[in-house]
Amino acid sequence: MALYREDFPIGSRVRIADAQQLQEFQRTWKYHHKLNPEQLDYAGRVAEVEKVGFYHGGDVLYELRGVPGIWHEQCLGPVGGETTHSMTPEQIEEHNRIIEEAIRLIRGEVLIHGYQYPVSLHQSVRLKLERALSLFARALELNPENWSTMWFVGKVHQRLGDYSTGFKWLSRAHGINPSQADVAREASICAMYLGRSEEAISYARSALQSQPSNNGLQANLALAFLLAGRLDEARAAIDKAVAGDPADTISQTIREMVYYFIVFRRRPPNTTATLEDYWKKHKSAEVDH
Repeated sequence: MALYREDFPIGSRVRIADAQQLQEFQRTWKYHHKLNPEQLDYAGRVAEVEKVGFYHGGDVLYELRGVPGIWHEQCLGPVGGETTHSMTPEQIEEHNRIIEEAIRLIRGEVLIHGYQYPVSLHQSVRLKLERALSLFARALELNPENWSTMWFVGKVHQRLGDYSTGFKWLSRAHGINPSQADVAREASICAMYLGRSEEAISYARSALQSQPSNNGLQANLALAFLLAGRLDEARAAIDKAVAGDPADTISQTIREMVYYFIVFRRRPPNTTATLEDYWKKHKSAEVDH
């Protein structure tokens, strides 16, 4: 009989999966030691393996130093493409503590998925987000190649309405981890706000390559095509998204936009904000008539 063997022995460093992967595991895992909500806050974090155990049936379970909960092997990965190998255990502990504090500050203020924010931003929230940015900067001094921290930095700048800086950080994160759909999607969203439509298409395609069956990413690509004025490609992309999820209201709205500009042979605006403003006026005029 083969002996059970762990992929990550005690003392080794691991990277916890990103938020989307953890949420999918939480949703689909039906057996022992399910992830609890608190564990999702540690997505993308680097930690040291403190204990290893085996559940009957052969599943390998881990406890991580300074991180709560029991972790399945499917939720962990090797540390690669970063400079954590040059960090001492004390620096890793400080790095993770800083990120944890920063995430507490942005929780409830920054949308982890999606990109529609209120127009106004209360000063107290702005101060919290700026404090979080300073903490993330300290974490990046310790680990300059940490793509997940760059992703958070990009999201905070996105929330502050600074899409140019947000795009810069998300692009850097994508350069380190091009297979991460969340990073590519958010980079495409920032590019669309900036009117950089061809870059938005490139990043939207990259996200879709990582998750080809994701209808939301398909709709995002359609929107990028629409803003670029590539209406035939926008129609093909949005028809596919709607066919995959007919109940999704965002996809339905994008589809209505695409067909409107095709039918009336009009050039769409080239940024998200100007498109939203155009569409609000168009729908208001429809109601008036």
